[in-house]
Amino acid sequence: MADAHAARSKLWTLDFIKVGMARFFSATTLQVLQTIFPIFLDSRGFSATAIGTVATLFTTCSMIMRFGAGRMVDSGSRRKVGMLGASFVGVGLIACLLVVLFEPHFMSSVTLPGGSVLTVGMIVIILGRMMHGLGNSTVNITYTTMFADVLPRDRFVEGIGYSGLFNSVAQAIGPAIGIALIALSPTITFSACLAPIVMCFFIVSSLRYESDPDYIKRAKTEDEAIGEEEYKGIWKYFEKRSLPAAVIMFIMAVCSAAVSNFLALYTASIGLAGVSVYFTFKAAFMILTRVTSSRFSERLGIYKTIMLGIIITAVGYSIIPAAKSPAMLYFCAVFDGLGCGLAYPMLSVLTLNGVSRKRRGTANSTYLIMWDVGVGVGAMIWGALIDATGGYTPIFTLSGALLVADFIISVWLSKKYPARM
Repeated sequence: MADAHAARSKLWTLDFIKVGMARFFSATTLQVLQTIFPIFLDSRGFSATAIGTVATLFTTCSMIMRFGAGRMVDSGSRRKVGMLGASFVGVGLIACLLVVLFEPHFMSSVTLPGGSVLTVGMIVIILGRMMHGLGNSTVNITYTTMFADVLPRDRFVEGIGYSGLFNSVAQAIGPAIGIALIALSPTITFSACLAPIVMCFFIVSSLRYESDPDYIKRAKTEDEAIGEEEYKGIWKYFEKRSLPAAVIMFIMAVCSAAVSNFLALYTASIGLAGVSVYFTFKAAFMILTRVTSSRFSERLGIYKTIMLGIIITAVGYSIIPAAKSPAMLYFCAVFDGLGCGLAYPMLSVLTLNGVSRKRRGTANSTYLIMWDVGVGVGAMIWGALIDATGGYTPIFTLSGALLVADFIISVWLSKKYPARM
């Protein structure tokens, strides 16, 4: 047993740590911006409708870029695309920083088609936020693909679980950092965000594994074992082998939208405090479970680990209407975090199941596009249901039921498209 353990490949290589730190810095910055931007826009005189429009533009740019980023990662240098993504975010930050530093120079009014009047500063801020959207997709796809590149084959599943820790920690601390920074000033906020993005850029620029002979040889061997397939038309932008994971994730994203968009409104409607701590609990238990998710997959297999995560999440969502105290709400968060912590890493593994190195970027793009669509569709469905029923309780009960349906679909997919890893 000791000899077998000693023979395992090294997981925490320098390249793995570098990609992880680049992921952490970029994700933390984007989490901060996600939290503070509505507050910042409100302070600049944006109406609620305008704030929502800017959020839509960010999401639209992010989603459109997913198509291009996947192809760019597969056809060019991962390092250069990663640097480009960090540059997009950096340019957006600099644009916003210039407006707050030299506001008097951006006060000229511009009349847009339709009669809307905006200052030059407002337009620059909107364009800056759109750049954040472009950068968000680019760094997500690139760094996720880089993780897959630098992981040894015999520790791939375990490594994917650990790679998600960098993003989970950013999700846990980013919002709190954002609230603290924006309370000081927008200048400090954007300046503080610029520093980690610059660090991210230089960390990625130092990655040279793609030109390493050992990596080239290993990648060629693995790709030859998988085999090449010609992709035409729309399939150039989507990876067929990743569709099982994308379908499962789409339904999870629809259900997740109920919590991310409406949990705060629900708890406020019943006078229940502590909703912000819910997401802290969720992130903490996601981090805890990610560390052990590979052990579950070794015993259960990839699909069964995903199914277990789905059912645990379904329980958490279903009992939210019964939460009448902060303690009970946090209990729901524990289920949410444990379930997502089990399912998400294995869905990332399943996304790359049987995918060659030349298609990993497209595979990750396929998976993340379905997440975007699911969140958007879910927000519309649950919002319409709330308006139709006049209450929030049905959306959490139904999201739990929909996850049960996702479990059944996962069972079918596991038989139809078994995992090869």
